[in-house]
Amino acid sequence: FWMGQFRTLVESARMARPRQFDADAAVEAAMDAFWAGGYGATSTQDLCEGTGLGRSSLYNAFTSKSHLYQEALRRYAERSRVEQAAWLGREGPVRPIVQAFLLDAVDTQLARADHRGCLAVNAAVEVGSAEPDVASLARADFDGLVETLRALIERGQRDGDISPDRDALALSESPSVFEPTWRTEIESIPALKQRSDSASRSRSSRET
Repeated sequence: FWMGQFRTLVESARMARPRQFDADAAVEAAMDAFWAGGYGATSTQDLCEGTGLGRSSLYNAFTSKSHLYQEALRRYAERSRVEQAAWLGREGPVRPIVQAFLLDAVDTQLARADHRGCLAVNAAVEVGSAEPDVASLARADFDGLVETLRALIERGQRDGDISPDRDALALSESPSVFEPTWRTEIESIPALKQRSDSASRSRSSRET
């Protein structure tokens, strides 16, 4: 009798246990959803369909849409760091590597049929001014880009491929280095340009 009761309790506990899920896979799926639609246009239902989680499970795991968005940005940054490490590992003259590094983001996005742009740039343009935590994550992604460029420039200066007259960090942070690349990306990707224009109009309305 007691053995039967024990087995019944075990089975009941097993059935009551919440369904396990892969948090990494959920963040990856959410990143894809946010990247495709932007923060504002991505609904909770979109996230549920993308992650395969129910609404309650989604918010039990990530507490809010903003929290999940930040986790997606962190995942994107991790991916960026892996890609940047690959650039640092390239051999040969540094100058063409630097040029290719700066153009790679644009070329990669233009090759995509959906023209999603850079998720960190999208976040900064669409959400950054209203969400300090998002702005910080977007900035960290940019800082990683600067650090990679700085390391490449310093290597080029040591090898004699790049003039040592300029400070590598100052050159890496120069707006003239990144602005044409990011401006090309924004102008060439309709969805991102629309978000940029909307954000500009929103800021103008708040200032008036």
